[in-house]
Amino acid sequence: MPFENIRGYWYNTGPPDVIAKAVRLFATRTGRQKSLELQQGQQPKSGGGPRFYLLLRREGAANTWHSLMEIWSSWLTIDVLRMAGHPSHYSDGTPLFRAPDDVADTQVVVLDDYPDGPYFDLWTLFAGRRPVRLRELITNKPAAAKTVNGSGSTIIVPLAGGSNPLWQNDWEIRDCTTGVTLSTFVQRVLGFYGVANEQKRGPEEDIVVTFVDRRASRRLIHQTGLFATLKNRTPNVSIQLVDFAALPFVDQLRIARETDVLVGVHGAGLTHMMFMPAGAGAVVEIQPAELNHVGFRNLAAMRQLNYFHVHAASVLQYNKRGDSDAMPPNARNAIRGRDSWQANDITIEPERFLEVISTAIKSIYSQGRRNFDII
Repeated sequence: MPFENIRGYWYNTGPPDVIAKAVRLFATRTGRQKSLELQQGQQPKSGGGPRFYLLLRREGAANTWHSLMEIWSSWLTIDVLRMAGHPSHYSDGTPLFRAPDDVADTQVVVLDDYPDGPYFDLWTLFAGRRPVRLRELITNKPAAAKTVNGSGSTIIVPLAGGSNPLWQNDWEIRDCTTGVTLSTFVQRVLGFYGVANEQKRGPEEDIVVTFVDRRASRRLIHQTGLFATLKNRTPNVSIQLVDFAALPFVDQLRIARETDVLVGVHGAGLTHMMFMPAGAGAVVEIQPAELNHVGFRNLAAMRQLNYFHVHAASVLQYNKRGDSDAMPPNARNAIRGRDSWQANDITIEPERFLEVISTAIKSIYSQGRRNFDII
């Protein structure tokens, strides 16, 4: 495929955006080959430099779903390079990228200006050194450009997060109930942070219900009272309301591993189901009435988790009583001009809330070593 036909992806990511940001592509004198060089005609600070440069342009730094999709896509890129034979070594089967040998000789170069964020450490799995910003890699003195091909180094442009097969077509229900690449990704992340792979559950241990406590938008109105009622009515449960965004990622992983039922209003926090023990839990997604998204349903199926969802009414964020006339006119007009489900909070009838959560809890009464009677 000609380079100019390679597509970009959401949030200004993908090969065309990476190349435009950091690489100059030009033809040699013969016109039959192409070389790559770092832009701006500047020289890397170090002498020879590493053998591989992985150029990274992120979609952001804090959103769990976006960040993990692009990390996973980059891992898929490296895995493909590990399987693909090098053009000059077809006879001996040498791949384009060897692990772990080439990991130590790889530098991740960050092209965006986002802060590091809670998932930044995971990029060290692609390289034997800390990621650097492009501005750190190059000096400010004009010099002959470093031609990567000429110096023996190779630029790797990873697959974008938006190209991830789990993210594509997430408005369509899939029948996929397994995912080897997903399971491999989960194990790599858990192994990197040293989080225990499996949690042993005793037959009489409480079922742990974890609620994704959103603090900025799409909050669940009266959530404290709803969960207090759930606790009073439901035996054998332990309930925790967790603001995942306030915790280091390693702590987020530990909570996910200890969770039996994950509950949340539609949003990136539900991505944590990825790290729940496969085949031994349930997920409840509360969706705004205007939304019919199935991405988290598909993810739950790939992790063999029971999935339940319920739709709830939106409440204007600026006025929790639902009386839009009490809002300032400028705020009322502003919220009408955007996708209201993204900004609005959520309200649900207590009995509907209790019914869906109780159903999810009861669905795992006989999973694993658990052995509770239906009451």
